[in-house]
Amino acid sequence: MIERTAHPVGDFCFAELSSSDQEGSISFYSNLFGWERRDDPIGDGVVFSDMFVDGRQVCEITPQDPAARAAGERPQWNCYIAVDSADDSASRATHFGGTVAVSPRDVPGAGRLAVIADPQGASFRVWEARGHIGASLLDHPGAIAWYSLGSPDPAGVADFYRGLFGWELTTSDHSGETHVDIRNNDRLQGCIRSVASDQDSGWIVSFGTAQLDSTLQRARQLGGDCRTDPTSTSRGGWAHLTDAQGTRFDLLGI
Repeated sequence: MIERTAHPVGDFCFAELSSSDQEGSISFYSNLFGWERRDDPIGDGVVFSDMFVDGRQVCEITPQDPAARAAGERPQWNCYIAVDSADDSASRATHFGGTVAVSPRDVPGAGRLAVIADPQGASFRVWEARGHIGASLLDHPGAIAWYSLGSPDPAGVADFYRGLFGWELTTSDHSGETHVDIRNNDRLQGCIRSVASDQDSGWIVSFGTAQLDSTLQRARQLGGDCRTDPTSTSRGGWAHLTDAQGTRFDLLGI
């Protein structure tokens, strides 16, 4: 278990579910992980729902932007990476071959963010914290324990992330698959794994669970689905799921 009052630069710091059915998503995950909900109205009838475990924030569930939904974008978990400057990070991302999908903008009272896509199209957020650090609990049942990027060319995209964040990226074997492990500040935080060339490149969050089999069973009862059979890794059992709205996420035994 890791508790945070601030996140080191380059660390994953937060995740947000952009949901096509906010209430349905809150019901699914709250029943799955025992999350506590605290709503934060931001105006115009829009509410961001902060989710907590034992009084510590683990993530957020927000309504999907109507324009994104109309454009055919799928609901997804969005990952955030801590930076000193969202503006500098956005500028440097283009230097390393990425694109800025949403220019740096202030989130009043919380911080400044930009949405960036890597050279293979996988999007993520950079977060310059000012009043809101992101998650205050990590690597705990019900909290995010791992971030993984599915890529058709892990080695090819590694240089982008190494250049942008200074990550230490090394190859390792996970259940017979070669992954690129992500370390920042000497802490293993995620990986880049290979996916078929016809699959979309994208980031997926893994939530920790102390009882993988029973959590999988409960996810199915709540309307979710297991996309693959659970596998064993050096960190614990790992399973790929979709929630009741079809959004991808993973479970990691801890």
